[in-house]
Amino acid sequence: MKFAALAACLLTGLARAQSTWYVDVSAVAPGVGTSASPYTSIQAAISQSSTAHGDTLVVAPGLYEERLLVNKRIKIVSSGGPLVTTLRPTVSGSTVRLNGTIDQFSATVLEGFTVLKRVGDSAPGVEGTSGTLRRCIVLGNGLGIGALTNYDLAVENCLITGHGIGMFSTYVNFIYGRNNIVVGNSTYDVDVSNADFSQYSCYGTGFFSSTPGLVTADPALRDPSGHDFHLLATSPCIDTGAPTSPLDPDGSRADMGPLVFDASYAPFSTYCTAKTNSQGCVPAIGASGTASFSSNQAFDITCTNELNNKLGLLFYGTGAHITTYQGGWLCVKAPTQRTAVIDSGGNVGPDDCSGVYAFDFNALIRSGLDERLVPGVTVYAQFWSRDPGASATTNRSDALRFTLAP
Repeated sequence: MKFAALAACLLTGLARAQSTWYVDVSAVAPGVGTSASPYTSIQAAISQSSTAHGDTLVVAPGLYEERLLVNKRIKIVSSGGPLVTTLRPTVSGSTVRLNGTIDQFSATVLEGFTVLKRVGDSAPGVEGTSGTLRRCIVLGNGLGIGALTNYDLAVENCLITGHGIGMFSTYVNFIYGRNNIVVGNSTYDVDVSNADFSQYSCYGTGFFSSTPGLVTADPALRDPSGHDFHLLATSPCIDTGAPTSPLDPDGSRADMGPLVFDASYAPFSTYCTAKTNSQGCVPAIGASGTASFSSNQAFDITCTNELNNKLGLLFYGTGAHITTYQGGWLCVKAPTQRTAVIDSGGNVGPDDCSGVYAFDFNALIRSGLDERLVPGVTVYAQFWSRDPGASATTNRSDALRFTLAP
């Protein structure tokens, strides 16, 4: 008996240590889960017999085209956050099901993802029987988040938008929300009238009880229709999160939503130098809207001060390269991709600078013709045009730098 007791004690002391596994969709498949050879599928990593309760999956940025059934008490955390890490299912059903053990909020966690739904799918984007959804963006149609059984789901610092119903609980007190933004859902935003812990959140329409910190004003997102969910400086969601939440990186009180307010944020910027054309004008590139992987809104890249009625095109790549070329500057690093030829239009008659180019980059993203165009990718773009009176009979504009939103 003494020997058995000693053996049991030794086995307890040798209990399995928690492990960290790595996932990267761009790695060489299938991988073994190490940082040097990560798995390429999140669900495959979850299903591995070596992945056990208490483990952590660290997921690299990328587009993961799969559904997740999280039936272990593990943490799945993106290393780059929701703007660069996206889940998109290829078959019907909930994109994510957190199926932990009852009251295991802290043990079953999905953190830092954009969760997309299939068009027309009635299943929730995220379905919870138990677990925590943290700092996620849930986009799509139908139902965003649903606690559809008699277990619990915690939702923290998330954004739920673009659905019919944003957040819904079948039973009393089974969604515990905090620091969320739930707006822009067509039928109503929330039905959590009995969820007493849905506190310090911004809700639009629906059925909810009056809880501490509840905001029903416009959250002042930069461009919600274009899927740019950064907070504007006027947002009532800044510094109004739960006082007990961890402070933001700048040491201030927590903001509501998945994205901490950043006063320096800009959706796009120009760089490099345009070549003065044969009429003495300097072409100027610009843009309007938000470059987005899944938005139906336009992101128009334009260029003014161009020669009238001349053919041109936009070319782009994923790196900057500023070097002199044909009397001007080449601003995009090879390899580059050319778009279709377009006409500058403008005045009829002699050459002047009334021409304008315009190209909807979001239409190109939606076409699926370039597999590199996924959320989180930074694109560098420049216009090329005909200029018969210039050196090399061509012209190049300055360049535009922008990052693709979910």
